[in-house]
Amino acid sequence: MIYIVDKRVHDKEHVVFNTAFIKVIDKVYSKENLTAYVEQMHLNNLFPSFKEEITNGKISFKVENTLFYKNGSGVFSKFIQFIYQRVYKDGFFFIRLFRKIDPKEDVLFITHMHPITFFFFKLIKIFFPKIKVLIVLHGDADSVLTRNKHNLPVSFWGIIYMLGFKIKQANCYYILLSKLGLKLLSEKKILLKKEMLDIPHPYFYTNRTPASIDLKQKINIGYIGSLTNRKNGQLFIDIANKIKQSSAAEHYIFSQIGSIDQNFLLLLNENIKVVKKENGYIDRNLFQIKIAEIDYAIFLFPNDEFRIRVSGAFYDAVEFCKPLIVLKSDYFDSIFEEAGNIGYVCNSTSNIVDLLQYLIEYPAIRKEQYMQQCENLSKYRDKLSISNVKRRLIGELEAKNLL
Repeated sequence: MIYIVDKRVHDKEHVVFNTAFIKVIDKVYSKENLTAYVEQMHLNNLFPSFKEEITNGKISFKVENTLFYKNGSGVFSKFIQFIYQRVYKDGFFFIRLFRKIDPKEDVLFITHMHPITFFFFKLIKIFFPKIKVLIVLHGDADSVLTRNKHNLPVSFWGIIYMLGFKIKQANCYYILLSKLGLKLLSEKKILLKKEMLDIPHPYFYTNRTPASIDLKQKINIGYIGSLTNRKNGQLFIDIANKIKQSSAAEHYIFSQIGSIDQNFLLLLNENIKVVKKENGYIDRNLFQIKIAEIDYAIFLFPNDEFRIRVSGAFYDAVEFCKPLIVLKSDYFDSIFEEAGNIGYVCNSTSNIVDLLQYLIEYPAIRKEQYMQQCENLSKYRDKLSISNVKRRLIGELEAKNLL
């Protein structure tokens, strides 16, 4: 039996990843049955993708609710609820699950869990050394690399992760979705290479035909994903304002496709077309329609973010073969090194403004580059297919004698 546990996400959070990851695990362990534990509303979003597997008994889902605060709860009450969920309930859940698992036959994959849950999980795992566990590391784990550069809460989670990582155990492995994350964790001696597996972020690609660029139309620059401080959302607003105040104004449209943090609502103006002016998730169909309309996807991540974390919005751009305009960072350097010319890497926002002027002044070069970038994105998309992620994971598991 293969067990998959998610102890963190709620409703529509990470639906794309969890759906694709479970599909990959199902293909890797094609002769085994799977049992997945997820939150009820999250299961409602996963269910349409697994009707066949559920019907034939290949995959079964069990509801495991995550933390929700009661309406009107005060700070102290929320703290008590938090400790009750993350320490007591999550802890006893894993104790019960460990007792159910056959160390000789079964494997446990964990897709998401809170840092506090992770730390207590590692303590509990000490008493079950023979059980094979693989933990996917996501964005929270970035705090272990940047804990001295951020605010107190992030620093605290970085310390908690570091304490958990220091508990070395047999049969406990970490799945990295980024080569950069594996490299940094290894170089800083936070984790050993033998503890880590490296696979691309799984995603359902549909082999869409890359769109050609029409030189007579305005160029649509799309900011995909949530407009937040962590993603340097302010820089996108600044770039749009500068271009709209320049001679290139009539040649550009700037689109924001995703939720918007409350502190950005008052900063937006007519220079940026928005799909949704509030927090929350956009309907997936509308989200994809709007991505299809843009010409370039712009990403402005700071260099000390997205090191273990990967960007789901980037993979949305890959799905539609939208060339990138990015601010130089270790994250995108590693991607461009692997994928080749899939857009433009700029050292500063002023360089991006200059680039946007250049694209207008030299349309023939822009079109030639655009076609090459789309072709490279299509090839890169093929490398990231579910079947290739499956082959990659099989190779990683075999190298660790886990398969």
